[in-house]
Amino acid sequence: MTQHERSEYPIEVAKATAQKPQRTPIWIPIVNLCLGVAMMIATLTWSQYLDKPIEEHGYVQVMFFYVVLMIIGGGLMVSGFTTLWGRATAK
Repeated sequence: MTQHERSEYPIEVAKATAQKPQRTPIWIPIVNLCLGVAMMIATLTWSQYLDKPIEEHGYVQVMFFYVVLMIIGGGLMVSGFTTLWGRATAK
């Protein structure tokens, strides 16, 4: 391999150009956790008053919407918690 070929195709990356993966800011998982908990509590509170929406729109439609809200809230809550837990226990 000639010197010209080596300059075109460097074998190792210089340390100055090597990038470390950036961590997300700490406020993002905290917001996810808080939004998830608030959404779960709000959905559970709303579930006490499902009689009227079920009469107007039907059981399947209301329960589908209810389950989707619970899944989104639970996902946000678990995502925030696991990210915070991973950072807290990382060595």
